[in-house]
Amino acid sequence: NYPGCALVQENDDSMKIKVELSLACKQDLRIYLEDSPRLRTKTKLHTTRSGEGTECYFENQMDRGEPNYEVINQQHPLIQFISSKSTQIENRYQLVATQLKGDHFESCEEGIYLVLIQRWSTKSAKESESLVYRCLNLVTQEVQSDDFAERIILASVNYGKDWSSANTDIDLNLLDSGYIELDNTVAEDFTEHCDNMKLENEDRIDTIINTINDQHEKHKFNLQKQINKVQAGSANQQIIRMHEGNIRNDRLRADARIEEYESKRGHVSTEDTDIAFVAVNVT
Repeated sequence: NYPGCALVQENDDSMKIKVELSLACKQDLRIYLEDSPRLRTKTKLHTTRSGEGTECYFENQMDRGEPNYEVINQQHPLIQFISSKSTQIENRYQLVATQLKGDHFESCEEGIYLVLIQRWSTKSAKESESLVYRCLNLVTQEVQSDDFAERIILASVNYGKDWSSANTDIDLNLLDSGYIELDNTVAEDFTEHCDNMKLENEDRIDTIINTINDQHEKHKFNLQKQINKVQAGSANQQIIRMHEGNIRNDRLRADARIEEYESKRGHVSTEDTDIAFVAVNVT
């Protein structure tokens, strides 16, 4: 969607149309054609001066390279360019659209709200997952609180109705820029989350290792009491050696567990995954 592009039909019965692309569209088309040498010589739409259009025929016939006009068919660079842009948008997100009456969410003003939902997964000394909600008021471009984002989704799940006309009701440029804004916001938060997870991982490993050592010392203390009791009584060397062996074996098990957790220091795997991109029309 490029504002400023103009298509002027010669008359109601003609397929002859003068096409003038906006500056932004020409620039993007030029970049696209740089990676597509086969298409580069098939159009002049990206080279015309501002105010000058290109005569085109929108037909399925083959383009025979006429110098005075271009035939816009499925193979034309403009159609290929538009198709590539559509694919990029589709691959970036899939929109879920719903309508919600204001009386089902009283703290919300009327308008369109975009909500990006992500799952953050962490694998380290402890595995964890959490859902993250970020919300943008499409009209004011204000990012809403995380609590607001989660509550508007819960209200939509409980009371929302299908918004089938969302693709035509919402300006696609606003929709795309809204996604980018939310994605950038959540990316900054995710970076901070990753740093926090690294610190938490170190703290968690320290706590686990201290617990392992404490458990071993308690076990050793109880066995040593048994050894002392035997030495003060029967002095049965077989029992004493058995308890001493238990102490050594428990220390070996504790050291193996400690080594396992020490190996996890600095190894934190984090992943952010888009779960849904939701448009909520509050009426």
